This record gives sequence, C-alpha cells and structure tokens, in this order.
Amino acid sequence: MSVDQVEIPMEANNSNWKGPCYRRLQELLKKRFISSVNHVPIGVIDDTMSYQLYNAVHDENEDVSKFLDVLERVCTGKRLDCSTVLHQATHTGDSLLHVAAEHGRTRIAELLIDNNFLLIVTNARKDTALHVAARAKNIEVMRVILSKFDDASSKDNFILLPNKSGNRALHEAILSKHHEGFEFLLSEQSESTWPLYWDTHPVDSPTYVAVQTGDVEILRCLLQIPFPSDRDIYKSQGNSPLFAAIIERNIGMYMCKMPN
Repeated sequence: MSVDQVEIPMEANNSNWKGPCYRRLQELLKKRFISSVNHVPIGVIDDTMSYQLYNAVHDENEDVSKFLDVLERVCTGKRLDCSTVLHQATHTGDSLLHVAAEHGRTRIAELLIDNNFLLIVTNARKDTALHVAARAKNIEVMRVILSKFDDASSKDNFILLPNKSGNRALHEAILSKHHEGFEFLLSEQSESTWPLYWDTHPVDSPTYVAVQTGDVEILRCLLQIPFPSDRDIYKSQGNSPLFAAIIERNIGMYMCKMPN
C-alpha cells in the first residue's frame, strides 16, 4: 500500500511532514554508515535500543524530524545500518513501534510501518504493537496499524494473534475498558471470525473478561455476537459469563440478557 493511500485520522492530514520525512528515512535506509553490519564480527553487535531513540519516540511533542535526526546520529555513532538500528529493542523486547504504540505516537508509528518495519515483531510478552496500543487506549495508532493490511484474511489473522498470556488485542481493549478500541477491533474483523472468540481455552473468553472487569456495556455488545450453534454458551470452555458473574459477585451482570 502506498503512502498516498493511507488515511490518518488526525491533524497530520493537513501538515507537510510526511513527504520530507518519508524521503529522508528512505535515504537513511540506503546509506552505508562507517561500518555496515556485515563488517562487524558476530556477537559484537549491540541489539539494545539506544536510550536517545527511545526518548525521541517517547517525546510528547512527536517531532518526526527530530526522531530522524536522532536516528542518523545513532547509526553514525554505532556504525550500524539504519535497518539494524530500527530493529533494536528494549530489555523487555519492545521495538520502536511498541514504544510508539504505548505512547500514542501515531506519526512515528506510521513512518515505521510504511517502511515495512516491525509490524509483526513481538516483545517478551509476545505482544504485537496492536496489543500494546489496545492496552494503552491509543485508537489512532490502532487505526494506522490495521490500515496496512490489504486483504481481510491477513488482517483477521493479525488481530487474532495471541500474546504470551493468550490474550488477543480485543481482550486487551476489554481489560482496559477501552470501548472505542473494542468497537473498532470488532468492526475491522470479518464477522466470520467472531465465533472464534469463544474458542479461547485456556484463556477466558471476552465475555468472561468483560464480567470480571464489571463492564456491562461491553458485555451486552459481546452477547450480540453470533454464537456457534453446536455449542452451549453456559458451558463453553468453562468460561460462562454467568459463572464469571457469580464468582465476581457482580449482581449487575446477572441482569444482562443472555442470547437464546
């Protein structure tokens, strides 16, 4: 997908940052720094993210030009090619895209993704950047991430990826009580995938999680999702939402209408 096809629902649409920044990153990716990774002995390369780069992404001003300045300085200082530096991670395995997703840095996330970097990279918790964005309630980063998928099947598979705890991005949105993110993730998936959320053993189903968080609004929405006709909702993988309500002693959840 070309840069011109991407729609970013933010003020960046009316700015001129994209063209110059995209061209500059492409130049950095082509540039051979003092000593390329191919000339560095195996085991010598430092794969730890530079704190300067981390801070450049974390910066609330989200100055993309400044980020690229820092990127070039790090590449020069470490004598590593740009692609190598962009793939470095924190001690918890977070990539630059994970950092951008956590802090809502939409422009930097778009810049990284559109150059085919880091989209499916996972951290130590097996979180994709989508997991992180959903957990942090950063809806615009979620939009940018999913805008990169041209076909529904690939997008569905990506959204359904579980992390180390077995949670999918939808689970993270529910746990964070992020209603907008929850609705967005459902809308971005093919309806044929919705019943898969009932096949989450040994992880709790989304309805179970909604009960645990006490979120009646999300629970009511989830109970409208078509349930496999050959399964009993009250016995599904031991994750009945009614059972969860009993365990959590959440009286309000008893009042939610269950599907027939």
